Amino acid sequence: MAGNDGGKRKRNFYQDNSKKKFFNQDILLQPGISGFLVTCNFREYDAVKETYKILDEYIDKLADAAALSEGNEADAKDDMEAQLALEVNQLKDAPKQYRQCQTKCKNILFVQALGQLDPIQIANSIFKDIEETGIQKARFAIRLIPVQKTCKASKETVETCVEELLTSLTELPAEVSYKIECKVRNNSDLSRMDLIEVAAVAIKKVRPNWKVDFDNAVITLNLDVLIKVCCVTFLKNFVHFSKYNLIEFSNKIKGVTKEDSAPNLKEKSEIDVIEPEEAEDVGLEEESTV
Repeated sequence: MAGNDGGKRKRNFYQDNSKKKFFNQDILLQPGISGFLVTCNFREYDAVKETYKILDEYIDKLADAAALSEGNEADAKDDMEAQLALEVNQLKDAPKQYRQCQTKCKNILFVQALGQLDPIQIANSIFKDIEETGIQKARFAIRLIPVQKTCKASKETVETCVEELLTSLTELPAEVSYKIECKVRNNSDLSRMDLIEVAAVAIKKVRPNWKVDFDNAVITLNLDVLIKVCCVTFLKNFVHFSKYNLIEFSNKIKGVTKEDSAPNLKEKSEIDVIEPEEAEDVGLEEESTV
């Protein structure tokens, strides 16, 4: 079909429109939400599609499990099974319970949880499934880190956010070991040390009996700064789940080392993004202020 200039439409015209389903350019990452922080290596479009597919699978599994549990507790009612089946179908047919937010950071995606969706419950279900089966769930999405809350990336708001989360998370023990993991991306106003110090102050205020343990911590406070927004989460399985790295954890379960997997990846040019994310920042163990 000819355009106004008599020429053919460029091929990219069709490709760009095909990606609108997965890329929402209008919604920016903002404070006050929860969701999933996803990292990838350049193939952001493929990583988004893959993340959506994984979330759909496990949202359906949790909905089915919840319906089955409720049904077992209400066997006395003749119409309960039909009612539960209807509710499950409504959940599956409902609008998406998540949406992508633009981070403006290369290779960093954020998927916002909508409604009552619990990011930690979903993420833990995914990694527990990998632990049981050893099946690699992703090729393009590398990390899938649940985020309990986002806040403005400043020392004052991060300290307040950590305090509020600790106050609301009554299921966390009064005495436990912990450590702080922190990354700052595209923000020159904050340093990792700044955030670690204010977060430690907040923890000491709300949970005075928590003790720092860099080697065998039970709880990890994960802080990820993306330009002007900080993602805050308290995680019990951060180290065990290979810092929520989908690929590394599946290799760990299968007993495959990085050295073993590297030659195989080079032979498969179509899987050119399975390499783990860049090496983790070091130096947290040197912090005496936490």
